[in-house]
Amino acid sequence: MKLVQVDKEDTSDWDQYVSNIETSHFMQSYSWGQLKKQTGWNPIYLKVVENEKMRGAALLLTKRLPLINRYIYYLPRGPVVDFNDNEAFLFLMNNIKLFVKDNNGIFLRVDPYLKKNDENNLLFEQTGFKRSKKKWSFWNNPRFVFWLNLESDSKILLMRLHKKARNEIRFPHKRGVEFSLANISDIDDFYSLMIGTAEQKGIGFHDKNYYRKLYKTLGDTGMAQLFMARHEGRAIATGMSLVYGKRAWLMYLASSKKHFHFRPNRALQWEMIKWAKEKGCTVYDFRGTAADDPPDPKDPGYGVYKFKKSFGPEYIKLVEYYDYVVNRPIYLLFGFVENYLFPLMVKGMLILPKLKRLLGRSKKS
Repeated sequence: MKLVQVDKEDTSDWDQYVSNIETSHFMQSYSWGQLKKQTGWNPIYLKVVENEKMRGAALLLTKRLPLINRYIYYLPRGPVVDFNDNEAFLFLMNNIKLFVKDNNGIFLRVDPYLKKNDENNLLFEQTGFKRSKKKWSFWNNPRFVFWLNLESDSKILLMRLHKKARNEIRFPHKRGVEFSLANISDIDDFYSLMIGTAEQKGIGFHDKNYYRKLYKTLGDTGMAQLFMARHEGRAIATGMSLVYGKRAWLMYLASSKKHFHFRPNRALQWEMIKWAKEKGCTVYDFRGTAADDPPDPKDPGYGVYKFKKSFGPEYIKLVEYYDYVVNRPIYLLFGFVENYLFPLMVKGMLILPKLKRLLGRSKKS
């Protein structure tokens, strides 16, 4: 076996291999790395090859910290490997560690797409990774997720829902709300609804250019799909799902507070689930539960938790975050920033658009 760094002229087998692994995730796709490249990260594609066949892969994202020639490394939802192939797993992880160490790394963060159990935890601990005590992180993927099995017929999936949920799916159709697939020309409406929902719920969001890049980069490969709900031509709810391999993911779901009485969210989410089935997916990943573990009605995101849970998915606990530390002093400094400054940055991101609108109104008056 050997570890090979993939260049842009040699990517033909990347998605073919990655998308067919049981634990594959869109954040290990070739296109995801290209998107992150446009947002300040440097993607590094590494693969394990034996007899010209891939036995493992890892999309590393790296970013240089200001003022110093040192880098953080992130392996989102990876590595991609048959976890029953212990030889390939150990070879891949040990060589990734050497790569990070030899290329001015401070640490490597991993958030694997694996269910939490003693056996899976041991996989990473035996390669020298440190288990993090964090239940969640501002810049990494959620550890508590919902997976919906799509292998049943759509009518059966619908009948498994509570009667109240089925009625809520039908309700907006009876009120004249129209649901459709959308495209890049609808990004303005998508963004407007995203901002409103983010401010209402107190969650972070990106600027419009990011969503445009995301949809352009992933949409061109058929991975991304926008959805729109309109009433009398006005956009009142929107969503985005991604598909990769046999899985689909909920990326975003937003709606207009002013048009809440049409109750479009559940019906729109159902349209996204049906789309995933039509794409041949066997699992729909709702991603984060928006609540702690165990979920508590006092959690700020408990309403989101209840909404996602109402579709009947399985509540999944994924393994912990793991770090491989190269430079401990800088790693501890970064930990302080992660724990205390990142939350302030997110709050600032929510306040800034409000201030801009208020200033804009004052200028007009």
